Amino acid sequence: MARYGLSLAGSATRADRRARGLLQASTVGLFVLLLVSLLTRLWYSQATPLSYDETHNLMFAVLAQHGHAPYREIYVVIAPFALLTMEISAWLWGATTHVRLLMMAYGLAGMMALFYLVRRQAPPHQATLAALLAGLFFSFNPHYFFVSTSINLEAGALAFALLSLAAAEQFRTQSRRRWILLSGVLFGLSATFKIFVPYLPAVIAAQMVVWAVYDRGYALTDWRTWRTLLLLGLLWTAGVLAAASVFLFIYDPGALIHQVLLSRFALREAIETDGAGVNIAEALEFADVAQFIPLMVGALAGLVLAWRARLVRLWPWGVWLMLALAFLFLHDPVRPRHLVTMLPPLAALSGVAVAAGSQRLAQHRAGWAPHFNRLLLGGLACLTVLAPLPLVETEGFVERHPARQAVIDLVQATTAPDDCIVTKENRLLFLAERLPTPRLSMISTARLFSGVLTAQDILDEIDRYGCPVLVYTDTFDQLIPSLRTGAEQRYALRLDVRDDREPDHEIQVYTVLMDAPQSPSQPLDVPLGQSVQLRGVDVSPGPWQPGESIYVSTYWEALAPMPGDYKIFLHLVDEAGNQVQAFDHYPFEAQGKFQVAEVVLNPDLAGEKPDGYPARGLLPTSLWQPGHVLKETVRLPLPADLAPGSYRLLIGLYDEATMERLDVPDTTPDGILNQVEIARSQIRP
Repeated sequence: MARYGLSLAGSATRADRRARGLLQASTVGLFVLLLVSLLTRLWYSQATPLSYDETHNLMFAVLAQHGHAPYREIYVVIAPFALLTMEISAWLWGATTHVRLLMMAYGLAGMMALFYLVRRQAPPHQATLAALLAGLFFSFNPHYFFVSTSINLEAGALAFALLSLAAAEQFRTQSRRRWILLSGVLFGLSATFKIFVPYLPAVIAAQMVVWAVYDRGYALTDWRTWRTLLLLGLLWTAGVLAAASVFLFIYDPGALIHQVLLSRFALREAIETDGAGVNIAEALEFADVAQFIPLMVGALAGLVLAWRARLVRLWPWGVWLMLALAFLFLHDPVRPRHLVTMLPPLAALSGVAVAAGSQRLAQHRAGWAPHFNRLLLGGLACLTVLAPLPLVETEGFVERHPARQAVIDLVQATTAPDDCIVTKENRLLFLAERLPTPRLSMISTARLFSGVLTAQDILDEIDRYGCPVLVYTDTFDQLIPSLRTGAEQRYALRLDVRDDREPDHEIQVYTVLMDAPQSPSQPLDVPLGQSVQLRGVDVSPGPWQPGESIYVSTYWEALAPMPGDYKIFLHLVDEAGNQVQAFDHYPFEAQGKFQVAEVVLNPDLAGEKPDGYPARGLLPTSLWQPGHVLKETVRLPLPADLAPGSYRLLIGLYDEATMERLDVPDTTPDGILNQVEIARSQIRP
């Protein structure tokens, strides 16, 4: 009897050691998987510039940081939890690729949740390997790798959905209702991140039915079973509503619902009624679907195994897969990254199937089988990890089309940091360090196509904010052709920018409003001679620092036709009146780096292009039309060795042929002067 008891104790000890060994192997395996997933994502993030869609999401957050109210002032199409995540990321890391880090963390959390689920659901002797394989397939699937290493929203929504499912799975073990409440909260976060897994309640319902019937032994014919399930469902729903209600208090609920939900319905309706076949998203190609074929085969094998072996805990993955396929079928438009919605069940079931096959091979009597098994698993892991490599895109926004750099240079040199720029490309705005108006935070093809944003809306924003630059695109001609007519009426110049390295790629830029709508921050109303008046200026506020660039915007109004082409002088002088920096230039000069191939003038200007145009500026004073206020912005670099002290900024006009300045009346007893003081500031080291 003692020996029997000793035998039982020894068996228990061996079982405990085996359990601890499996747990240790699982922990180490998960740690290695996390480490490899993190390091590869960090490398990819640094090597890949922000994409077109990413800069839309980032722009919402940057505009919010500048004091504009999301949804009420800023047009925001992303859900509130995603917006809050973007605001935190932008606050921490600005407009760099590091803003992806928080989204990356969400994506890895989703992978950990999947690992946990599969480890709990797979047969115990295969659980660790199945969970590792599922996590590997999930983490390094090219589509998921991309969305979880970007500030697109699919990975975050999917990750919180998986965490919700994991919390419900934990309830199956402990039967503590707080896990159901937490599951509801996590799904609420998923839905307020992006409505991307709307069918998850049905998956969790299937999970709870499995818990009731197979774990608790309840009968579905017993009304008390349904009462229990209903109470759990109400508790779960309360968690969802609690999470969602927080954001309804933070943001304007009416504007939020209109922009996040109703705009989607408008797009859907536009797609269904469109007869022109306008492509509003990147096309879904066979190669995108083909990446899932191996996992589909593996998942089918996993479903067969789960059915035959009565692995009921795996059955909810079948529900997820069917509902995900239905969701994709009904979704319009479908983008390649949307396919990740069916990835969790594919990865989970494939992991279970491969682990089962690996175990059978390892147990084969042939001596070579275990070695061959390890070789196959190692090769499969290497191929899976290397699968996302083709995604690396080192060619940046500017390198793809060199003319873009010329436009960026133009914007930086001819607009002030606070000026709004109208463009469909937010990447250009971030590189030029400029912002759009809040309502034009995203000028996407989908927004134009659905009619949510019209040509008149854009023109109204230009009129309201006085945006000095409109970067035109062919999409405008295709979807809102009346925008060109409005631009030609409002802007004095159309510049066709073309780089010699890519002569077939041209960017049209409308610039210099015929009438600057906003008032200068420093009104002056000083006449220079008899034909022109300086209405006012905007100057970068002081104190200034040596080596920095200050921006000077001047507002000019012709009082009568100008007799000639005058040059503007802009001089920085010290306390003794000594000139320390000069920036003499003709109005609206075109620098060579702007790559301007052709200039089209507004017909309302006074006259035609003068001889030698544009040697005396893109808008020489002889073309200034009386009654129109033109705003010119220049960037004035200060000398790096500028001594500390008090400095003045002086401006005026002169005839370069005679060097004679236009007279400026003075209120002092001295009578007439020939320059205007527009700023006085301290220089500090």
